[in-house]
Amino acid sequence: AIDGALQSDLKGASTVLELDKANGDLYPTTKENANDGKGLKSSDGTTLDYAYSSGDNSYCLTATKEGRSYYINSEERVPVQGSCPVNKKILAMAFGKSDSYEEINKIIKTNDGGFAVTGTSWQSNKGDIFIAKFSSDKKLSWYKTWGREGSDEGWAIVQTSDNGFTIAGVADDYIHDQGIELKSILIKYDINGNLMWNKTWVDSSTSTGGNIRGLIQLSDNSYILTGWTNYGNRKIINLKFDLNGNFVWNKQWSKTDYDVFSTSITKTNDGGFAITGNAQNWGVDAGALISKYNANGDLVWSKLWKVGTHYYEAGTGDGIVQTTDGSYVITGHYYFGDQGMCIFKLDINGNLIWSRGWSANPGNQAIGTAVINTNDGGYAVTGFNWGYGVDFTAFLSKYTTNGDLSWNKAWQNGNFEANGSDVIQLNNDYIIAGDAGMDYSDNYDAVLIAYSSNGLIDGCPSEYCINPATTNINLDANAIMASNGLDLITPSYTINSPTSTVAATDMKLSSIDAPEPQPPLTVIFSNQELYIAYPGENQNTCKEWTAPDGKKIKGFKPSHETETWSDYFTVYLDGVMIYNMSGNRDDIYIDTSKTPGTTLKACLSTDSSSQWGYGGQVTGVFYN
Repeated sequence: AIDGALQSDLKGASTVLELDKANGDLYPTTKENANDGKGLKSSDGTTLDYAYSSGDNSYCLTATKEGRSYYINSEERVPVQGSCPVNKKILAMAFGKSDSYEEINKIIKTNDGGFAVTGTSWQSNKGDIFIAKFSSDKKLSWYKTWGREGSDEGWAIVQTSDNGFTIAGVADDYIHDQGIELKSILIKYDINGNLMWNKTWVDSSTSTGGNIRGLIQLSDNSYILTGWTNYGNRKIINLKFDLNGNFVWNKQWSKTDYDVFSTSITKTNDGGFAITGNAQNWGVDAGALISKYNANGDLVWSKLWKVGTHYYEAGTGDGIVQTTDGSYVITGHYYFGDQGMCIFKLDINGNLIWSRGWSANPGNQAIGTAVINTNDGGYAVTGFNWGYGVDFTAFLSKYTTNGDLSWNKAWQNGNFEANGSDVIQLNNDYIIAGDAGMDYSDNYDAVLIAYSSNGLIDGCPSEYCINPATTNINLDANAIMASNGLDLITPSYTINSPTSTVAATDMKLSSIDAPEPQPPLTVIFSNQELYIAYPGENQNTCKEWTAPDGKKIKGFKPSHETETWSDYFTVYLDGVMIYNMSGNRDDIYIDTSKTPGTTLKACLSTDSSSQWGYGGQVTGVFYN
């Protein structure tokens, strides 16, 4: 009878609500507040509540009587048991499969106003390359994977002159009794993601390719790939293929007694290219390496950027871009006590103009992974830093053309870590691409985080959006001509067209929403009911607590300090594991409102390594 009365109340109200909504009015939700013929005439004992969205002028109405509720919304207007869903603010978008780890390594703008990404999907220690295309309104258009029996990684992508796409990366083949054979790989797709061709490159003298990290398409439609060798003293690899994937040349660059790496590439205004990376003479010298080449791959100049005078201070270049005036801006990291993010600028001839850096707080560390030119003539840098209570946060830093820090933002996925790999500016907004933890396991999804031109995400709560307390500092750095320059090597090579499997995976975008407000804390423990001190080596100690009077537990807050990846604090709800983490966490809110239970069980498991002063506890429980 109650169900019928509630549904009747809502049916009778829906027409009135629809008429009022058409005029953009808000309306009272109880008999007591009704006036001028508006309002909801419900049966005795019924209470009404509503949610209203001014953005699309829509509503949802809930009627409740004697503990039972039904709701309608302005789209369906059919009573449904339950209460109105809570409107959540979308903070970011993610995609991935429940049994795999997806990471984006590169994002580019596309000619149709959208964007495309590439990266790697990991499953059971095997990687497949993926490419995903998004429309201008940030909707997923299509998603494709490319893989073989070994592990394949997608590291760079360009949109080609025919509006298709080309990806560069690495392919690892495990060979029994021989270890890993590494191949450099180039894959061409048409505009719809259909495979056109794929090529691999291997140095014949070593039977291995290179760790490819960068890709550009020159004005003659040829491709330049860059990376480093995987054997002996590391060398920079630059490879050239023509438009159809035919091999043109390979040039390797070495430096006596050094390992040299190339991690990023940019086209230059004169038709050539420039790269950045790192040069290391272990224990003696190191620094960020910047090298300029002409269109034929000949070295024009190379510079070594260093902070201070000691090897351990050094520096590494992870991202490079040429500005409109021909100068170069590089980001990466340096070592000076803590590891800090750096950004520096060289003129067209490689002379240092300025150097900046930051590390948020003592004990925090940061790495810049990519830098872009911005519409206002400045620069934006993304990367990741750690030391905020979770392992990693993705950051976005905005700089002026003179290297002044305009603002700095960081993002974590609630209680889970996030990494920033690359960034674009789409219209005036910024999109960070990377990966983020999605639950209390090793499940990571590819993530896309959109910021406004001012570095804001509307309605973003503090557990997601962070304003790091950073200070922009002038680094005592210099950029000197690399001693002895770089030596050219042109090894013999092997080119193959491997057999691969291309799949159009049914991948769905999911939203990362602003969480619902936490319910009031009903129980605050005295640190005894579910507190477990370090029990010693090779132990698994547990305690249980049951909510009184059969009430349902809607959430809880664990805290712990355990040895990372060795000792774990685990919480079960009615026998189902809800939380299982190691390391340091403090009052993390775990929402179980969708699957409530009555009994919590907290356990601390330890390994054979003795610790001191560690433990874990559930500090609070939410229940109705």
